[in-house]
Amino acid sequence: MVAKIDIGNATVEMVANAATPIRYRSVFGEDIIKVLLAQEKEVDTGAMADAASKLAYIMKLQAEKSDFRKASMDDFILWLEDFSPMDMIMAAGDIMTFYNSQTSALSTAKKKDTVPSEK
Repeated sequence: MVAKIDIGNATVEMVANAATPIRYRSVFGEDIIKVLLAQEKEVDTGAMADAASKLAYIMKLQAEKSDFRKASMDDFILWLEDFSPMDMIMAAGDIMTFYNSQTSALSTAKKKDTVPSEK
């Protein structure tokens, strides 16, 4: 899935797919599913903005078809310097909604594919 999300004064193209959690883990050393589950239990705006900004960075790189072997925390921080903290807080909901819509769409598609048809 592809989306364009406004972050501050920039419109960032993002791609979310089955590789997103793997790429997130390879760059940040964290499991995005565990991060999101922790967010559901305790709402922390700063932690949500942090997770959303990392997720946005990964999905932006996917849209650019970047070489993830070169992606690093330093590159992420350089990218973040183009935005204010409030930019990420304001965009966090849109970023998470886009990612979550991708994962729920995959889940729905998988459920439909695994149900045997009756004839």
